Order: sequence, then structure tokens, then C-alpha cells
Amino acid sequence: MALGLGVARAADAAKSPDQLIKEVSTDVLDTIKADKTIQAGDVQKVIALVDAKVMPYVNFQRMTASAVGRYWRRPRPTSRSDCRRSSRSCWCAPTPARCRR
Repeated sequence: MALGLGVARAADAAKSPDQLIKEVSTDVLDTIKADKTIQAGDVQKVIALVDAKVMPYVNFQRMTASAVGRYWRRPRPTSRSDCRRSSRSCWCAPTPARCRR
């Protein structure tokens, strides 16, 4: 997981990874608890929340390359880009279902 986290803001660079994850998680959960439309399963609002609060800290290229391993260098750059987009979809798609629990 550490490979997938990038530093989104200069102020966050001084925080420990545990502290950063706790703050981001708390912020996301507080937003979910306060927003009835997210609790009802509004997928677009969940995606917007994830894009705004979580994605600035995620490096999907690095995560995907790590998951694919040594084979990451073989495909053309366009194929790598497609793989990265698919990876992002897989990580983000289950989010609305988790919010309903």
C-alpha cells in the first residue's frame, strides 16, 4: 500500500503515513455520515468524494506497475494507460456498496 501513496501536498509531507491515512479516513467518513445522498447510494457523489479526498494521495501508475510486476515494461504506453484506467475502476467501483453498510 505504501507504494500507492504519493505526497499530494507539501504540508502532508511532514506527517507520518499513519497520521495521514487516519486524517483522510476520518475526513471521508465524516463526509459520508453528514451526507444523506451518499448514504442512499448516490454513485456520482461517492465518486466525487473519492476523487476529491482520496485520489490526490494515490499513484495509480505506481500501484498498477507494482501489481503487474516485471511485465509492466512489455506493453506499449497506450496499453499501460488502459491498464491503469482499468485498475482505477476496479479500486473505485466497490466504494458505493461499502458506503451503504
